[in-house]
Amino acid sequence: MYVSLARAAYAPRLLSVLIVNCACAVYVANFVRQRQAGWSRFLLAAPVLLYNCAVPGLFLDDKEAVTKAMFMVASFWVCNFKLLALCMDRGSLTLRHPWTFPQFAALYTLPITPRNQPTDSSQGTKNKLSGSLHELGGGTSELTTRFLAKSITLAGLTHALTTYSDGLSPLTTHVLFAISLYASLGLGYDGLAALATSVIGLEIAPHFDKPFFSTSFTNMWGRRWNMSIGNTLRVLIYDPILEGQLIKTEGHTAPPSSMLRRWLGVCGCFFVSGVMHEVVYRYAENRFTAGWKWFTFFMIQAVVIGTEGLGKKLLKRYNVKVPTLPAIGVTVTLQMWLAHVLFFPPCTDADMIGKVMGGLLRNFQAVRDFAVKS
Repeated sequence: MYVSLARAAYAPRLLSVLIVNCACAVYVANFVRQRQAGWSRFLLAAPVLLYNCAVPGLFLDDKEAVTKAMFMVASFWVCNFKLLALCMDRGSLTLRHPWTFPQFAALYTLPITPRNQPTDSSQGTKNKLSGSLHELGGGTSELTTRFLAKSITLAGLTHALTTYSDGLSPLTTHVLFAISLYASLGLGYDGLAALATSVIGLEIAPHFDKPFFSTSFTNMWGRRWNMSIGNTLRVLIYDPILEGQLIKTEGHTAPPSSMLRRWLGVCGCFFVSGVMHEVVYRYAENRFTAGWKWFTFFMIQAVVIGTEGLGKKLLKRYNVKVPTLPAIGVTVTLQMWLAHVLFFPPCTDADMIGKVMGGLLRNFQAVRDFAVKS
């Protein structure tokens, strides 16, 4: 059945996946969520976890690279991490949150995070990866405006990268692709968040917050870049390390917070993120990155964040404050250099930039043709 579905036309496959995703949300809400946290929930959730792992494989053709990448993030990663967090009685899907079913289904299936999601860490713990959950990602009109702005930006970058790719230096290509990655991820979030806000009344926390104005690696990963993924890592990895317990239990006394424990939590998050990025690459290309470059890239982030923590502590002792503009310049330059050396070469080796940009170009051309015919 899986093979026959994978060979079906694109539209029936996509529709089938969306229908099954809705059925999974019904199952998770009415069966998995109602069981006691721990193994009982995990065993019931196992079929859904396996299904989410299989979904991206239904989109095999290079022409469907964008759809495949979308489900790698949304189903294979975010849905499964949210479901694992539920098994541990953590995150936004637990019974502690009285969502309506449409709200629950949206939070389970979409890469969005509700505003004011309470952190699972103990009271008084300084959560470095909590991001800006108390902030509002925007109302319907603001999200729609950002969606349109990023659509125009992404269309322009897609045209540049597909038309002038042979004349661009590797560094210029990587910088443009980094901006395209931000625009495409933000585009999907803004569209989904606008829909969830207007139709089912969910208040959504920000997904991105001007990442190219990051003043440090801690600031970038904790508050500005792809917080949908960051929040799943925080709930599933960071909070249990800080609390000293895997399954969330009321009345548990967390061990004393310390810089070392917080940094170990950060290391755990980047370790899992690095492994997941390598698995996603393996899923797409049937091999890991050469020299595990993606894994190395994310583990270096943890080292830099730990170094930043020590440096900030030392600067605070001597009452020294780093000016904002130099901090932004150093952060963005160093981050782009690391990406240029470690993150983007595997993309170039697998022609991911060409595949993704080509897929986006076909999508934009289809939208243009539809608008002309209408």
